[in-house]
Amino acid sequence: GVPISIFLQFLGKYGDAKFDAKDAKINQPVEFDVTINNWGTENFNSASGLITVFDSQNNKLAELRTENVPVAPMETKVLKVFWDSAGYPKGNYYATANVTFDELKQNLNDTFRIGELNVTIINFTRQVYQNTIANFYVTVKNEWNDPLDNLFADVTIKNGTQTISTFTASEKTINSWETKNMKGFFNTFDIPAGNYDASISLSFNEKGSSENHHANAEGGIEVLPYTPPKQNLTANESLKQIEEPTNSYFTTTNMMLFVMLLLFLFNIIIFIIKRREEREEDENKAS
Repeated sequence: GVPISIFLQFLGKYGDAKFDAKDAKINQPVEFDVTINNWGTENFNSASGLITVFDSQNNKLAELRTENVPVAPMETKVLKVFWDSAGYPKGNYYATANVTFDELKQNLNDTFRIGELNVTIINFTRQVYQNTIANFYVTVKNEWNDPLDNLFADVTIKNGTQTISTFTASEKTINSWETKNMKGFFNTFDIPAGNYDASISLSFNEKGSSENHHANAEGGIEVLPYTPPKQNLTANESLKQIEEPTNSYFTTTNMMLFVMLLLFLFNIIIFIIKRREEREEDENKAS
């Protein structure tokens, strides 16, 4: 059936509040919303919120007060106030809200972030195997408050000044504040084992915009002279943990051969036992 909600109004003055600190782009105003609900039978004659803004080191940055409004029974009002964040760096912040509705009070808090139009290259694959098409991961983080589109990481592998390989890792979109592994393929056939230089040039654009933005990273990559493992490791997994391949007798093929040998021996033993029983039976009949 259809669920039925029953709400009983509280006698006298009763209510609650919610607080929402919204993320913002760097140098843009930060919006704070204080929502006040009156669940009682009496008016709130005076409802407001005092907002205090702090950085991640607990330093007080600003103090803001919302407008002061009445709230009728069973009414909800949202009080907005804006903080000018110009000059403050990207990062994590938080704010507290001391909300009063007549003699009632409620203390709330929320975190928010200030971002910039940037994608950070956090890491990339540091080791691959020789003679394979190796997965190559570029780990990136969106520092922006909106999704970004058309991410292309052009990877160049060099031996000194000589370019030995170029390829691209791509991702169609990345959400705000999201971290993603962009995947490309590094052809290591005919590349000798050893250490090489890797440079990454990343391009991306805002959703709905064709203007390209860029980020870059450089570092080393090692080509290992071993057979590739069953799973390619990502940039977030330190490829230093690769173990050298070891010889093992307990392969699937060897185990099957072992089982077949046991069955063969078992059949021979059964055959010998049956032949012996038949011979003894023939001797008993002859006697």
